[in-house]
Parts: sequence; C-alpha cells; structure tokens
Amino acid sequence: MRTSPLLIVDFSSTTALVVSYTYYPNATTLYDLHFSQSPPDPASLIPERTLWSYIVQIASAIKKIHDIGHPVRMIDPTKILVSSDNRVRLGSCAILDLLLYPHHDPSSINPMSAALSHINNITLMQEDLTMFGRLLFCLSCAGDANAWTAPHFQNSLDSIARWYNPQLKSVCLWLISKPPTVRHPTASVKHIDQLLDMIIPKVMSEMQESMLRVLLLFSSLSTYPHLPSF
Repeated sequence: MRTSPLLIVDFSSTTALVVSYTYYPNATTLYDLHFSQSPPDPASLIPERTLWSYIVQIASAIKKIHDIGHPVRMIDPTKILVSSDNRVRLGSCAILDLLLYPHHDPSSINPMSAALSHINNITLMQEDLTMFGRLLFCLSCAGDANAWTAPHFQNSLDSIARWYNPQLKSVCLWLISKPPTVRHPTASVKHIDQLLDMIIPKVMSEMQESMLRVLLLFSSLSTYPHLPSF
C-alpha cells in the first residue's frame, strides 16, 4: 500500500506522528475476509485459485521491497487490504521502521556498523518469508490463526494436502522452514526470487488475468463515444 507524506501534528502541546494512506473504497482486510469465524469452518475454505492469486501478489510485493534492500516487517492479515477483483495491497510496511529507526549521528557511521546493518536487514528479510509462510498456513486452513503453531502443525499439513494441490503444501513448508546452516552468514539465506521461480506458472497465469482485466476495461470504455478527452 502506498504511504502518503508524513505529517507532524501538534495535539494539545504533544507532538504526534501521523501516517496517512491511500483510501480504497469498499476494501477489506484479509482478516475480516477469512479469519473472522471462530472456530474456523472447513466449509469456508478459500478457493485454490483465489489462494494462488494472494500468494503471487504478496510475493511480488515482497520482492519489490526486498529488491531495494529493505525488509517488509509487517505481513499481517489485519494489515493486508483486499479490494475489487481480489487485488491485494500490503499496509503498514514502514511503521516499525519509523518507530524503531536507530538515531545515529551520521558522523559516527563506519564500515562495521554499515555491515551489521546489512546483516540485520538480511535477518529481517528472512523473517518476512517466515511471516508469509505462517499467513499461508492460516489461509490454507480456513482462517485458523493457530494453524502454523506446534500443536496444530501436522494436522494443518494433512489438511492442506487433503484440500489443495501438493505444490501449495511445498510452498508453505519452504517459507516456514529454516535454511541449512553454513559458515557464511549470508550464504544460507532464502530469497523471495526462489519462491517466484517455484511458482512461475502461477505467476504467468496471474499476469495473463491482469492483462485480460485491463483489456476488458479498455473495451468497456470504448463503448462510450462521448467520453471527454484529456
């Protein structure tokens, strides 16, 4: 989700940080769509096509952020918006960066602190993938918020294998599992590009459907001959 410029507003002599976001009419969160039933109802399983659409879109958003060297840090169903045609938008991505940003004197920055910051970012990117995996476990188990936890883990795997294509189970396990440990701190990390390579047919299918929606939109607009030109 796109964040608008920050505002510093004075509330009764108390300085507050206000973050504004783009408004999407009639949008709702993943939580409200799929996690609101307690206990979860297996009859309300998310259709596999919808689930893959979520996966491709969220993975693409994570890649966009990781490619510029930043972690997402907030992959939570209460912060992910779903608008028309199942379009997904990540929200609150920069909140933790704003609240927890280390206030160093620029003159004190040295190569060692820069290297530590880089390694910290890599660690946070790994946590992004883990959070994504936990989210997928919950979505694949009819919105069960505890699906990824130890007491429910095996039952969740069995349910995913029973209800969905085996590839979905593989994706969930890859995201939530730890990479093999090696000596070099960055050699054993997982990358979002590896996930996108695993699901490339799903990515292509999602792109084709997006292009089709655009073509249908242009086609419908062309039926109105008196639209003003700009």
